[in-house]
Amino acid sequence: MILGISTASAFEVSPANPTVGDEITISGTGEEGPVDVKVQFTKTVNVNNGEYKYNINGVDIPAKAKFEAKAEGVKELYVQTSIKKLSDKTSDGSAKVSQSNPLPLPLNNIDVKIYGTAENGKTTVDLTITASQTINLENDYKYPTNSIPPGDFKITVGGNTEKITLNPAGSTTSSGSSGSSSNTGGGGDTTPDEANGNVDFSESITKRVFSEMPVKYQFSHSSMPVRSINITSRITAMDIPANVEVLDDTSVMVKNEPTGKIYKHLNIWVGSTGFAVPENINSAIIHFRVDNDWIYNNDIDPDTIVLMHYEEEADEWTKLPTEQVSKNEEYTNYRASTPHFSPFAISGDVYQKQTDNTTETHNNSTVENSDSINSTSSGQPDNESDSKYLWIFALMFIGLLGAIILKMKKS
Repeated sequence: MILGISTASAFEVSPANPTVGDEITISGTGEEGPVDVKVQFTKTVNVNNGEYKYNINGVDIPAKAKFEAKAEGVKELYVQTSIKKLSDKTSDGSAKVSQSNPLPLPLNNIDVKIYGTAENGKTTVDLTITASQTINLENDYKYPTNSIPPGDFKITVGGNTEKITLNPAGSTTSSGSSGSSSNTGGGGDTTPDEANGNVDFSESITKRVFSEMPVKYQFSHSSMPVRSINITSRITAMDIPANVEVLDDTSVMVKNEPTGKIYKHLNIWVGSTGFAVPENINSAIIHFRVDNDWIYNNDIDPDTIVLMHYEEEADEWTKLPTEQVSKNEEYTNYRASTPHFSPFAISGDVYQKQTDNTTETHNNSTVENSDSINSTSSGQPDNESDSKYLWIFALMFIGLLGAIILKMKKS
């Protein structure tokens, strides 16, 4: 969420019907000088086992900005970032935390986790997020909407408020600069896993797609296992979003568990329903990485790590063609090709203990071969040959002993 607007008493927002990921431009006229700017949205979060959680990833907070989170229907509220942790407990169901002191420096691409315990019997919790800032009016101000969820949010400039409807990634909009596809693979304002509180974090990127021209979706979140998706399409389309959800557990859209030791469960959506199908896609390559500590701590054979895809019609998991491409101190990097998108899992197998049968067989063969050296063609030891050599050594010894005795007598 990036704040900043260039007008006090009147302003316009373009595009008028933005989509998640669009860059919004705020413009208008008004007298110059400091002005208070506020962006606010409310997110309804599901309650599971008495607890709620909501993650906002890739947040940009400008310098001197303020942050507030309010939860309704809760016993407690926690807001945690890499900088600090805020908390509030309540007995009336309403909790609120805020960063009262403006930040001296901007924060870029940080993760915000909001969680706590809901009131008894609650199935949902309403979270209201407000960010505010005082700025000097200059030129038009632009900011992306990646960290704002689909739905209505409010922009207030100098006391004037305007409600903006943010469409989900891939949805139809009336804006000329927004995407033209119908809806995302997850459908609706939220995907099934998001609606069930099973999404740890997600990242979305929108790009234009042209026929027979490779397009690369590059993901930047530090904890994102998917680093890029490379697609070559057979068709030309308007802005096509690619959205990756990193899940807490197996996708709710899956009926059975994948095999092997699971590193991460994922949902990957590209474009609207019907876009990313074999008929439209020449090739689709997913580049992903696996933490070396996870490989080592779980005794995983790196050569067995694969990207698995869930085939809904067959109700089964299939292993996609996967190869290791590089490795550094922190991660081992892989790439896999896929015919389409939906639930995925990164899986690996534990090293198998091997018995030393080969060595035992080799040792037995060595013993047998050494025995055969002392055997005749009939398979029996050559005792006659051994006796002959024994007599020769005995005669030599007797001769040497006689010579020594004779020498002693002469002396």
